[in-house]
This record gives sequence, structure tokens and C-alpha cells, in this order.
Amino acid sequence: TVNTASLHGTYSGVYAWDGSQFVLYNQTSDDINYIAPGEGFFVASADGGANVTFTEDMQTSARGLNFNAQNVARGGTSISNKRVSILELELSDSANKQRDFTKLYFSNEDKLTKGLDPGYDGGKFYLGTDKSSIFTRLLEEDEGIDIQIQAIPYSEINELVIPLGIKSKSSSLQVSIKENSIDDFYKIYFEDRLKNTIVEFDKTIDLEFGSNENSLGRFFLHFTNGFFPELPTDGDLRIFKVSEDEIKLMGDYNTNYKAQIFDFTGRL
Repeated sequence: TVNTASLHGTYSGVYAWDGSQFVLYNQTSDDINYIAPGEGFFVASADGGANVTFTEDMQTSARGLNFNAQNVARGGTSISNKRVSILELELSDSANKQRDFTKLYFSNEDKLTKGLDPGYDGGKFYLGTDKSSIFTRLLEEDEGIDIQIQAIPYSEINELVIPLGIKSKSSSLQVSIKENSIDDFYKIYFEDRLKNTIVEFDKTIDLEFGSNENSLGRFFLHFTNGFFPELPTDGDLRIFKVSEDEIKLMGDYNTNYKAQIFDFTGRL
């Protein structure tokens, strides 16, 4: 908060290497962590450069913890007066033994929007690497920046559709949910528009990924507290179960469809 004006709006936070990846610490973090003497980290300055200030209130001693510590203290941000849910996705590249993560942060804090919220939304930090990566894009005010942490108002979660991006030179990819504290009555679906599939995201998903493929516009996450089509058919037509004795067909408004239903004995 002290240094908000000095930091780049999309990269307002501290980027620290945890041994395998750069982890972003910002207003969404609920850990207390420390920068040890001699330990390196990155920040992104506001355009034109700026000064970053470490006040005495930020300093402590004899903690023995740093960014690589295994026993990080909890409670950096008080959540007693706000509703917070986290969805963290993990991308596994088995061919190159690499992993990467992206996080969605849902909260009822007044300052959160579907656009850029400096200090809460955080861009992906790349350091000239070919490592496989996973990210999202801002729902509004997208300027083409890959997002590592995206903060969204909790009130917007139902019927939400979030663009999901993947960069990789590997074809051996899997995507899974590492953490999910969203209420159980919200279902999460994974859409692959290239394969025309929509499946409930409740297990690890294997991805067929071309070399150097640009995945933007291909993968999407859907959030809903209602029913969602799980069986894709041709074009825009979807057929799905509503209850034990009801199915629903959903398609293009301007297209005429004809449905025939047969029972197990073959009766029409």
C-alpha cells in the first residue's frame, strides 16, 4: 500500500523465486513472508521509474523465514471481515518436468472490479524462459497482458466465463485444480472450443496441444450454480440432463431442430 504509486499497475507486488517459479505476493496473499538479508526479488516500477520505500513498520528481526521457507506463517491479510474464495490451477508439463500456476481470487471487497485492480490483479512474470505457463486474461480492460493472479468480485461469480491461456512447446500437458475454496453449489466447467468440448472440471484434464500453439480463444472456465451442457454435439447444439425425468436441448436461436427420443425398447 505504501508503494502503490511507485509500482506498475498490472505488476503491483513482489515477485520472488521459490526454487521452481516466481511467486507473486500482493494484496491477495494471506501469508506472512519475509525478505531475508541478501535475498533477491523483483518489482516492476511505474512508467518512468520510481523510488520504493521500506518503512520501519515493514521491518522485523529474528524471524528466520524467507521466501523459500517451508513453514510460512499464516494471516498476512485479515479475512475476518471479508468473504474470500480461491481457485488455483496447476499446469503440468510431464515431458519437461515443469509446473506452473495461475490463481483466481474472489472477494466481496468493494475495491474489486472485473477490470484491473492494482495490488490485487497481477501480471505474469517471465524471465526469458521457455517454461510452459498458464494464465488468465482480464475480463474487462484487457490490454494483452497475461495475468498470474486475477481478483474478481464474488457477486460476479455465477455465469462467469474466464479466458484461460497456455503457452508451451510441449504436447504432454495436464491441467488440474490445486486449490478450490469456492462454495460447493458452484460448478466449474472447462471448455475447449477447438475440440468443441465442455466438461465438468472435477479431475485432471489431459490437453492435446500443438507445438508453439497459441491457446488464446481456445480454453475457457465457466462458473455456474445451475445446469450446464456437458455433452457437445454438432455446431452450437447442446443436450444435457436437467433432472431424473427431464432433458434440455439448447442451440442457435435462428436454427430449427428436430428431436426424437427413444426408450430402451426402441419405442419412439
